[in-house]
Amino acid sequence: MAPGVEHDIGRLLLMLMLARVDGKSPVEYIEHNAQRNAIRSFVYESMSEKLFTLDEIGARWGQHLDN
Repeated sequence: MAPGVEHDIGRLLLMLMLARVDGKSPVEYIEHNAQRNAIRSFVYESMSEKLFTLDEIGARWGQHLDN
């Protein structure tokens, strides 16, 4: 993989997660505000900590779900 590509993909993944909660066409299977807030907090925390590799995002998401 070219340098920086995984970083870009990870960042895009986080932005897509946020878009599916707060964008023009949110997913209908996320029904509760608590679920939406959990996704928002995950994305904001990951972005602020610059966790952009897919391994970091996956590990962090697993921890986030366990809490």
